Amino acid sequence: VITSVKNKFDFSQSISVIADSFSLYPATILNNNLNNAYIVDDLTLGGANVWGTYSIEKRSLYILNLFQYHYPQGEIKRNLEKMLHHEISSVLMKNHQFDTALWRSAIGEGFQYEIDKDPWYQWMLIRDYIEPEELSSEKELLQRGLLRQYAETGVENDFNTYAEVIFGEPKRMRKLISDYPIIARKYQVFKEFYLSIDPGFAPVFAKIDGGHSLIASSMP
Repeated sequence: VITSVKNKFDFSQSISVIADSFSLYPATILNNNLNNAYIVDDLTLGGANVWGTYSIEKRSLYILNLFQYHYPQGEIKRNLEKMLHHEISSVLMKNHQFDTALWRSAIGEGFQYEIDKDPWYQWMLIRDYIEPEELSSEKELLQRGLLRQYAETGVENDFNTYAEVIFGEPKRMRKLISDYPIIARKYQVFKEFYLSIDPGFAPVFAKIDGGHSLIASSMP
């Protein structure tokens, strides 16, 4: 891990969270896909402030130092964990040729992401240019198989949000796949993709499935 964080205490806390998060990944996954994780005090992408990003070419993650902000420590830890799983999922998608058509088929015929209709949607969303009344409610999102508003921006960001919940909130994911058929189907696609990369991911999904597949019959 490389840092440009000014506060050494902040850096040490970030390292602790990163180490815990990385422990959920088989060693071969980290060795074959990543060289470095950078912890930085400032991070922008396309002119917008972001919490994390990645470089396939440099095999690197870039993570914002959240400990510099005066939020509750538990909240910072959870957000940093989510960020890591979010960015690593993008790296795995790109390096292992994730089948985006299969992901879309799990959502259902006729579904469109907002970016399919408006290529500027993500740019406007992350800059808060979209009025609140234009945003979907949480229930509407879940019924469509989306875990949060950001997931509407496209397949990769949708997939990223599943990584956040599957790795960071297994109890919540268990409830979601029980209540929402589309989420159950997308979870199955996510699970099969990760296990195809490395069977060592099995313990992650066992926390959700209880050691056996609860939703195999939910795929079309």
